[in-house]
Amino acid sequence: MNGVIGVMARAHADALAAPDQPDPPLADALETAVGALPRGGHLILASGLDEPGLRFDEVVRAASTRVSIAVLLVTDAFERDAPRGAYAFLSRDGRSGWLSGRRGGDARADFRRERLMGLGVPVISIDAAAGPERVAPLLERLDAVH
Repeated sequence: MNGVIGVMARAHADALAAPDQPDPPLADALETAVGALPRGGHLILASGLDEPGLRFDEVVRAASTRVSIAVLLVTDAFERDAPRGAYAFLSRDGRSGWLSGRRGGDARADFRRERLMGLGVPVISIDAAAGPERVAPLLERLDAVH
């Protein structure tokens, strides 16, 4: 576990040191992680799926023939229930545009969740602002599945 934590700490430090660098596609990291697991292993991915990559669906389908995959989909209040209005955005890779917020959003309509469910991947939504007392029961639910 110390080795895993060390790698995560280094990756976090590298990301903080280069904030203007685009996030690498999640598909590449997912492929590497699956390759490190034995056949029949379990992979739990915690992500907001900000940069899944062009090959994400392909990698998940291939991986699910070797290991079981579950996703902790990290969401925030704005994504779940944005206030009514129009919001300009500029992404790190230079894309820009407008998002419209509508009060009374429906978390079940999250396209990321639908995408994962369509790939046959179990999904548990995790509120980014939730403390351990609210997240622990969700993780226990995930543990019961695996």
